[in-house]
Amino acid sequence: MADPISTIPGVSSGIDWASVVDQIIAVEKKPATRMQATLDDNSKKHDALELLRQAVSALQTAADGLRTGKALDAFTIGATGTDGSGRSVLAASVGTGAVTGTTSVAVTALATAQKTVAASGWSASQTLAADGGLLLGGKSVALKQGDTLAMVRDRINLQTGTTGVQASIVSMNANGTDQRLVLTGTKTGLANAFAVADDTSGALVASLGFDGSNAVDAGDASFTIDGGTTPVTRPTNVVTDALPGVTLTLTAKGTSTITVDRQAGAGASAVQSFVDAYNRLQSYAKSQSVSGATLQNDPILRSIRASLGTMTLTAAPVLDDNGNPTGIAADLAALGTLGVAVQKDGTLTFDRTKLDANYPSRMEDVKALLADRMGDFYDFARDITATSTGRIDKRESDMDTQTATIQARIDALNSRLDKKRTALLLRYAKFEASLGKLKSIGDTMSTQFTSLINSTKNS
Repeated sequence: MADPISTIPGVSSGIDWASVVDQIIAVEKKPATRMQATLDDNSKKHDALELLRQAVSALQTAADGLRTGKALDAFTIGATGTDGSGRSVLAASVGTGAVTGTTSVAVTALATAQKTVAASGWSASQTLAADGGLLLGGKSVALKQGDTLAMVRDRINLQTGTTGVQASIVSMNANGTDQRLVLTGTKTGLANAFAVADDTSGALVASLGFDGSNAVDAGDASFTIDGGTTPVTRPTNVVTDALPGVTLTLTAKGTSTITVDRQAGAGASAVQSFVDAYNRLQSYAKSQSVSGATLQNDPILRSIRASLGTMTLTAAPVLDDNGNPTGIAADLAALGTLGVAVQKDGTLTFDRTKLDANYPSRMEDVKALLADRMGDFYDFARDITATSTGRIDKRESDMDTQTATIQARIDALNSRLDKKRTALLLRYAKFEASLGKLKSIGDTMSTQFTSLINSTKNS
């Protein structure tokens, strides 16, 4: 909407009223300008706090791996052994909780799923002579008179989720004659065997060509460990609970030798990751502590800078408050004994040789020390980064509340000043119009006086 004075910008008075009004409004908007500066500052602080969160979270993750010992428990695994045709007896993978050493596994049987093939087949045009129910593993599948073998297959497969049996058709002859129904269990293991029987009425089993025999019986995997005489059986060929932290995938009968070793450098890599995360956090904290930085004097930043070095230098307690041993070795009670040292600029260095002197030879002592010291780092970081309850989230929540309040005040001020600007422009427009009328009257009277004077002179 055009300004009400835009059509008469000071024609009569010579004054640019719109400019005058804008200057008045600009003076009264100065509080909004100052409040907007606070909003902009909050936005910058929010972004800076998110970067701080990322740096603290990285430190928390690195500390957690050392605190729990998972980062130290990295292993390699190898499996050798083939059957008579050259197939690998098994494949092996390793995770946490594994134990180093060599184990022999002799596979005597693989887990199998039942496969039942009809002993006689159908022609392509053959159909069921009557309705009936086919029991598969105790679950009934309703079949209809006039169903072709393909329709029977499809009806069975619609209930595979219930019966645990899947159907297919195999053509015994190249011309498509002698088509036979094949029933296959969806799971391996003896417990997943199924019977094929007629429901309360009908003779579907015989009609479909089944004679009670199986092409493959359902069976459990069977193997022995380290020459044991008692076989270990499992319903599947993927075995996760026979060896600690090891998953075995059985593929053939025969004997395999499995070797689990601790991954070289796993401990050093984990400690170095912690040192790197620590140094990145220190670098960011330092960059935000200089004059003019977004988070200068922020209490969270001050707490981080004050606490990191202290936590690094503090030794783990060898005795608890009651004088009882804590499980921490006296000669491995500080991070410095593992090669982690604080420099003058607050960053850390890592001397791997000190860690290698104790890892993995003194694995439990190293884990005990790291569980204590990294536990402090983990808890400290969690207190800062936790969702909702963390110090960063609380700080951002306070800023968001302040931002919403200030924005509401800015909006209210702008709305009031917009109305005031419109009112002022209307007032000056009326003044300009009145002034124009007066000037027009004056001009008319001046013309009349001039005409009268000239008429008097000529008479």
